[in-house]
Formats: sequence, structure tokens, C-alpha cells
Amino acid sequence: MAVLGGLRELLSKYQYMNEQLMSQRRSIKRKLPDIKQAKETVTYLTKQKESGVGEYRCRFPLTDNAHASARVNPQEIDSVCLWLGANILLEYKLDEATELLNDNEESARKSLGDLEQGIAVVRDQITTTEVNIARVHNYNVKQRSEQRQGAAP
Repeated sequence: MAVLGGLRELLSKYQYMNEQLMSQRRSIKRKLPDIKQAKETVTYLTKQKESGVGEYRCRFPLTDNAHASARVNPQEIDSVCLWLGANILLEYKLDEATELLNDNEESARKSLGDLEQGIAVVRDQITTTEVNIARVHNYNVKQRSEQRQGAAP
């Protein structure tokens, strides 16, 4: 029975690890669209500046339900502010912002791939541990059955 308890404890640990990895994966998947949108916006501003486009109006989200409008003159834009999270907002030159966002996207995609591999390994371990639990349980049932048959006259 000690073996069965150890296997159940191991299964519990693997399930906890799986939940943690899944949580990290969900978090990264939520961040990727924001990174992509920010990258597209910076690229758009850079192209507008290079093409010499004059002032125009744009709308942008403040929150999910509130939007604001602004007049933008691409010729006057040399930098953008990027929300880095954890209440941090930093100003970057357009080319630095593009580089940072590209690095962040690449890093997020690499982390996502690593997490997918980790999740696959942990799921395999969960399956293996569940099979081992079933085998040990069946072995214990067989042993008890044989003991009862041996004890019976």
C-alpha cells in the first residue's frame, strides 16, 4: 500500500505541474495578440512618417468599453510609449520600440513552444503514473484474492 500512496502523491505532483504549465501557456497566449497589435501600430506610424502623410484623426481604446479620438501628425512622432506591465510605461524611439516588440514576440513564441513541450512531457508522466497506479492496485487485489483462497479450507 505504501507504493500506491507514493504513486498517488507523484500523480498529484504531476497534475499540479501540469496546471502550472497550462496557466503559464494561457498567460502567454493572452499577451501575444497585444504584442502583435502594438507592433502593427508602431510599424504603421513608422510607414506614415516615412511617406510624409499629413495629420489625420484616429480612434484608440482606453479600456474595453471606452475609446478616445486624437489628431495624429506622423511627422511629429519620434517616439511611442509602451506599456510593459506591472504599472510600467516607457517611452521608446520608433525603431527601438519595433526592435523591443520583435524581441518580445520572439521570446513569447519560444516560451510557448517550450511550454508545449513541457506540457506534453508532464502529460506522458501523468498517463504513465496512472497506468502504474492501476497495475499496483490490480496486483494488490490479486494478492488479497489469492490470500483469501489460500486461507479458505
